[in-house]
Order: sequence, then C-alpha cells, then structure tokens
Amino acid sequence: MRGVSLLEVMVALAILSVGLLSMVSFFGEGRRLLSTSHQTALVAQLAKNKMEMLRNSRPVAAGEGEENLAETGMIRQWTIAQDENNRSLWVISVLVFPANEPSRAFTLKSILYY
Repeated sequence: MRGVSLLEVMVALAILSVGLLSMVSFFGEGRRLLSTSHQTALVAQLAKNKMEMLRNSRPVAAGEGEENLAETGMIRQWTIAQDENNRSLWVISVLVFPANEPSRAFTLKSILYY
C-alpha cells in the first residue's frame, strides 16, 4: 500500500496541534517574564539615580521624602540620617516600588563619611 490514510493524517494533525498549543502558552509566559524583568530594571535604575543625586548633594540635615513617578507608575521614597554613634557618618536609603505592587520593593542603602 502506498500513500497515507486519512486516519494517519488525523493523528499527525492532533499531535501537531497539541505541540502548537503548548508553544502558545510559552509565548504568554515569556511575555509575562519580559514585563517583570523590564519593571525590575526600571525600579533599580530609578533607585540608583536617586541615590546618586542624594550622595552628590552632601547632606547637612536628616530628612526623608517621597515622589510619585506617575509616568512610570513607581513610588520612590528616601531617608537621610546621621549615625547615632559617629556624627560623621550619614546613612542614605532609597526605596522604589511599583505603585500597584508595594511588595516588590527595591532598596538601596549607602553610607557617607563627612
């Protein structure tokens, strides 16, 4: 017998469709992971930028602040405090997180000596 029967073609199409459907789910998961990694990189960059600005401003008084970065959907908070034991040390903390997911916060801390 030469050729392919209709049953063989149907089985091959069923196997192919299962494979294609599983690949479609990979695309959805990949897109979600890409979005998460983009958001993580953005949070880290926003924290780094604020930390550099605060470090370069040579703090003279303790303080804190918060910014709502509406264009990125992020909230950025920071504190500047003098060390209790050594008044020449300043501790700077920057916290950045998505406004809709505060549990995904990214924190940077730095110590300055003046």
